[in-house]
Amino acid sequence: MKKFIANTAAVMAAICMTVPAMPVMAATSEADFEGVWKCESLSAFGFDFDAADYGMDDSYLTIQDGKLSIFSSSGYTEDEEVKDLDLEFADGKYTLKLDEDSAKKVSGESDDLLAGMDKDTKEKVEALLDGNTSRIEFESDEAGKLKAVIYIDIDNDALKFATHFDLDFVASTDAELEAAKADAKAANEIDGIDEDMTLDEGAADDAATADVVTEEV
Repeated sequence: MKKFIANTAAVMAAICMTVPAMPVMAATSEADFEGVWKCESLSAFGFDFDAADYGMDDSYLTIQDGKLSIFSSSGYTEDEEVKDLDLEFADGKYTLKLDEDSAKKVSGESDDLLAGMDKDTKEKVEALLDGNTSRIEFESDEAGKLKAVIYIDIDNDALKFATHFDLDFVASTDAELEAAKADAKAANEIDGIDEDMTLDEGAADDAATADVVTEEV
């Protein structure tokens, strides 16, 4: 899911379209958000898609004690999992700020994400990100579904950009989530390649032998 969010944000930034904000839904308690949720559909740019059409039918959210965990798998690439993102609850909805702290958790980096840049480049990037209020708002609807509204919202002297797209989730179970994880793990276990995408010892020996034979020929 993290790759999906990053890629979609890049597309939206490129076409620079603006969409009005969605109205806030009726107040809900934190307990209504607790549990496992499976992605059902996506709405973006005025079009609606089934989750399967966008490769997100094995994407899950888990909300527990004010924390968000995400699992996503396309079924043919290594699964992605992010745990314990901090949510804020107010006005009947949970909010995940798409700021540097959440970016570090998603990327797995603990250091400054801009640390590798030279001073001038870093200052330019910081200026572009100033006024960033991008976020994901989680709302519960009357049908018992969970709506995740992803807002990309930046307003500064260099860039003014605002848009959003929606993901709808239906209630799921821990058992269904664990089954999806098991299926993803099995799909990743290609002969001769382990979960870290490195050759096992036998496959490495075979590869080395093949190289020698090729050189001799």
